[in-house]
Amino acid sequence: MSGTLKQGQRLPLPPEQLANLATARIGIAGVGGLGSNCAMMLARSGIGQLVLVDGDVVDESNLNRQHYFPRHLGQSKVLALSTQIQELDDIRVDAH
Repeated sequence: MSGTLKQGQRLPLPPEQLANLATARIGIAGVGGLGSNCAMMLARSGIGQLVLVDGDVVDESNLNRQHYFPRHLGQSKVLALSTQIQELDDIRVDAH
């Protein structure tokens, strides 16, 4: 986990709870408006592993409400989101 993100997580949570989050595995079916934003918040919260499932690609109409940027247009949603999560921290992401 990156130093800055880890420092921020220490403020509201005791070490035991951070350890529990680090071993948690959460699956998200659909990484559109709700799923993409939930995945990023879970990653920022210290979840250790995310399983992302979505068969769609990023479209211009997604940019106003989903956690994607113009550079992701045409990319698989799960791969674009996986890349963002990996940029944030070293979290295991299984993309399907």
